[in-house]
Amino acid sequence: MSIVIYNHLDAACARDLALINDDWPYQFLSEYTRFQKHLDDSDYYIVHDTDLRCYIPLKVYKRKGFRFGQIKHAPISPEGETNAETQLSFYNNFIDYCRKQNFCVRLVQPPPSGLQQVVPEGAHHIEFGSYVIDLSGQSEEEILEKFHPKYRKAVSHTARNYNKLVIGKEALDDFYKLYLETMQRAGIHPVNRSEFQLLIDYLGENRVTTAVIHDLSLIHISEPTRHICLSRMPS
Repeated sequence: MSIVIYNHLDAACARDLALINDDWPYQFLSEYTRFQKHLDDSDYYIVHDTDLRCYIPLKVYKRKGFRFGQIKHAPISPEGETNAETQLSFYNNFIDYCRKQNFCVRLVQPPPSGLQQVVPEGAHHIEFGSYVIDLSGQSEEEILEKFHPKYRKAVSHTARNYNKLVIGKEALDDFYKLYLETMQRAGIHPVNRSEFQLLIDYLGENRVTTAVIHDLSLIHISEPTRHICLSRMPS
């Protein structure tokens, strides 16, 4: 087993991280490392298991003198996504490394975008979060038919009545106003507007799109295999 820790901000790591390009999920990119550093001054690493040839992005922060780690994306290889068996081996190897090197005392819950196929043995977890559903080979009508009737009605209502679409960073203010309304209605603590602006500043408009559809809103970070969406549907 060989775990190596890299940092995009360390010039000495540039050669080892040169294989990471725009085809990789955004959490692995150097721009996202800089975004995290600017946002909360946390440390952000790319962890490499040289035996498995897999990588994860890892945020590390301190609370009361203890270092906590948050995995931002499931392990991937230069060839793409990894299977559950490989992911589990990676996690077991990395947890063993953390214990021996005192790298961090605990791995906390990943964000919703950090899709994982497995849970390491002994980890506390519950079944919730984001899921990947294969929609290939299905028509729009077939996909819509599987929705709950309430949401089928909402989609049809939107298609009939809201045809004004504004895309780009110019829509950020309108998006954020509607986003705040959505979070307040749901009783969820909102993300500051500055964080969305930083995402655009660091990742660029080719990866972050702010859009407003009449009185609906969405923002997403797009890349080849995933997108994160925050959306409001008509009530």
